[in-house]
Amino acid sequence: MKKYIRSYQKIYGMAMTRRDAMEDMHSISKELCYHIIKCIIYGESNDAFNHWVKEICAFLEFANDMEIKPKNRKLKEQDYLDTIFALMGDTQNDAYIRIFKFKYDNGHDTNPYPEFNIDSDLINRVFTAFNSIKDYMIPIFTVKNELKADDFYSEIYKIVDEV
Repeated sequence: MKKYIRSYQKIYGMAMTRRDAMEDMHSISKELCYHIIKCIIYGESNDAFNHWVKEICAFLEFANDMEIKPKNRKLKEQDYLDTIFALMGDTQNDAYIRIFKFKYDNGHDTNPYPEFNIDSDLINRVFTAFNSIKDYMIPIFTVKNELKADDFYSEIYKIVDEV
């Protein structure tokens, strides 16, 4: 049954379906992982470090702003783990696979980043960063709030700089 709006107030939008929200968040999962990996591998020695941290925060803001029908509600914790954090996995082997995939993609890029070696220390640092970011963001994602990228910046910077 259709409802008629008897008002002169314009309706500019509404929350999206859970499926659409999850697709949108999953679509940025790879780039989120790659930006975290670049921060860990190249660190502040690369002039783009601050840019990468800002991009990570922008991806996280995008996910934080996601609300779904009905009643503009937030997604559940598992939904975020299955979408924006999906490619991070939950084991060190998953971190290795993501680093290996980044290295492979980077090697086929027209303007690649400097070569690097994958060792157990790098895998552990990336795994730790992935989990620290998940642990920090999940409680934020699952409650309504008005937080933006700037609100995440100092904590995300600290995570990717100190691991």
